[in-house]
Amino acid sequence: MRDFQSMNILNIHKFYYQRRGAERYYFDLTKLLVEKGHRVIPFSMQDDRNYPSVYSKYFVPNLELGTTNKSAPFSNVRAYCNTPLHGSSTLPSALTLHGMTQSLRTLGRILYYPQARRNIGDLLDAEKIDIAHIHNIYHHISPSILGEIHARGIPIVMTVHDFKLICPNYTLYTEGAICERCKGGKYYNATIHKCLKNSTAQSLAGTVELYFHKTFRFYEKYVSRFIAPSQFVKNKLVEFGQNPDQIEVIPHFVDVPTLEVTSHKSQVTSETAKYLLYGGALSPEKGIFQFIRYFHHASIPDLELWVAGDGPEKSEIEGYLQENKIKNIILLGKLEKSVLLETMAASLGVVIPSVVYETFGLAALEAFSQKKIVLSSSLGGLGELVEDGKTGFLFDMNDQQSVIRSLLQLSHEKDRVASMGEYAFQVARDRYNKELHYQRLMELYGGVLKGKKA
Repeated sequence: MRDFQSMNILNIHKFYYQRRGAERYYFDLTKLLVEKGHRVIPFSMQDDRNYPSVYSKYFVPNLELGTTNKSAPFSNVRAYCNTPLHGSSTLPSALTLHGMTQSLRTLGRILYYPQARRNIGDLLDAEKIDIAHIHNIYHHISPSILGEIHARGIPIVMTVHDFKLICPNYTLYTEGAICERCKGGKYYNATIHKCLKNSTAQSLAGTVELYFHKTFRFYEKYVSRFIAPSQFVKNKLVEFGQNPDQIEVIPHFVDVPTLEVTSHKSQVTSETAKYLLYGGALSPEKGIFQFIRYFHHASIPDLELWVAGDGPEKSEIEGYLQENKIKNIILLGKLEKSVLLETMAASLGVVIPSVVYETFGLAALEAFSQKKIVLSSSLGGLGELVEDGKTGFLFDMNDQQSVIRSLLQLSHEKDRVASMGEYAFQVARDRYNKELHYQRLMELYGGVLKGKKA
């Protein structure tokens, strides 16, 4: 390594365009590292939606899995490889020999993709890399790249954005409830309970994938440190058998000064704000449809719910609102980030009604940076991030009255809510700023690099 202040950092993630929270952190981290004087070299997957990059020639060919739902990674499989594959098929409907061959090729790529290893090797031949930072590489890239990076003497760290290391469907959630049946290596439960898209074939593929990766210990052997964004994530990984000495807790960050500018544009006060904002996917694991029903039953005068986002539950939600002639719940559709922040700045607060374990809660942190409190389920990392009665109100999504109590507090205690918003801003500024995140990350990088020298 030439200089700890000017490293060449290989930043790897399977998507090179904005989708969800993992991509937001990936690009925010890239920006932060560049600001600090490092060179960041990306490695990802080719896609028409990608941001431009001079390194795109090294990216792996596109693998279109046909859905943005993380719980259904094997549906509508269509692979675009160097050798064209005629037609398309899904794993559960591969009834022809051709379809079966294509599905097996896709499964092979998901398990271990030799071309990804070759591509990363070509990139490493062209660039001197000091450290590799891995994010999500499942399915599209595969852990085949890890051995090649390790063989070059380059240490690897990995940010854990979900529970894919221990759960075939990423979420520890199936059949409408939290699920930890696979604990102890019992991944066959994913097939028994059809945890992926309610499909036996897709679930079997996910089961095989995790057994394969655990058998060869790709991640355990080659990753020097796993970065958990919350203590909850670390604890859960350890419960499932991960080595605690390999896991460091480094929470995500928010660029408070930038977001504060947006907040100051708004002249909204606790007296003029009248709506609670949800910004995220309209999908079952996010709990928004269930929360909408609770909100409707609460019937709180002068309080509206604004819903920003898109997803598989959109049509069902629209039908529910029309059938019940609901006027105080507004569907905004998917908003650009800047518009979402402005909408957030004019709100009473933000709601995160997840029914799954959230690994962290970037949406909550952004709300804090806008001086807004968060109404949230207490699951996963959200229970650490949101301090009940201080930066927001925690509730149990299985208890309607618990949710309604939080809504009543938001609506009836506006002076308290405003004071809590000020405190939430201080928490974001003091505990989750980018400088502190960078310091923690450099300490981790430094320790890993020293271990390499030893």
